[in-house]
This record gives sequence, C-alpha cells and structure tokens, in this order.
Amino acid sequence: MREKVAAVWSEAITTGCGGKGWTFAELRAVKFTLLAGDIDMKFVEHLNSCARQCIAIADVLKKSFRCSIPIQRDYLIAGALLADVGKPLEYDKDTSGKVVQGKFGQQVRHPFNGIALA
Repeated sequence: MREKVAAVWSEAITTGCGGKGWTFAELRAVKFTLLAGDIDMKFVEHLNSCARQCIAIADVLKKSFRCSIPIQRDYLIAGALLADVGKPLEYDKDTSGKVVQGKFGQQVRHPFNGIALA
C-alpha cells in the first residue's frame, strides 16, 4: 500500500505545475489552499494534519464504541494522504513564480484529477 501511495504522489509531483513538475522545496512552500485568503498553513502541513486527524478519529471510535467497528488503518491513512494528491496538477506558477490555479486546474479540480491519478 505504501509503495502505491508513493507512486501516485511521484506522478503528481513530476507531472504537476503545468507539466513542469514540482521540486520538494517548491511543494513545501505552497499554501494549502488558494481559496481562503492568507492562511498560514502550507500544503505539506495540511496533508500531515489531515492524516493525523484521521488517525485520531479512528482511535476515538475504537475507544468509544463497544461494538468494535472495524477500521482498516492502512486504508484510512492511504486515503488521508491521497485526499489532495491532485493539487500538484491543479496548481501552476505564473510568470512571476506565484502559485496559481493552472489551466488544467481550471478545467479539472484536484478532487477529480486526484481520483484519476489514484
């Protein structure tokens, strides 16, 4: 499962940014959203936060329900890590280097291109 998630991310990173690809440093600098104003959270921080939140919710469910709801933690974590895998394809950089929604992202938003990647 880990290798499959890594392969999907590798494809998103190398083909994103309007086909130019992203460096790790560039991705670490990207804000987690372009739609909510000046929020001080980076894309990678958002990914990690979502994964940690999903794990915490699973732990609460496990402790709270006596009927033992089965949770496939590997699937849960993979899903959390892949939830925004389409953003590297949605985003591009303009001529000044500012991260913007690219032409591809205007046509197909990240939830849908992420599904196609996965």
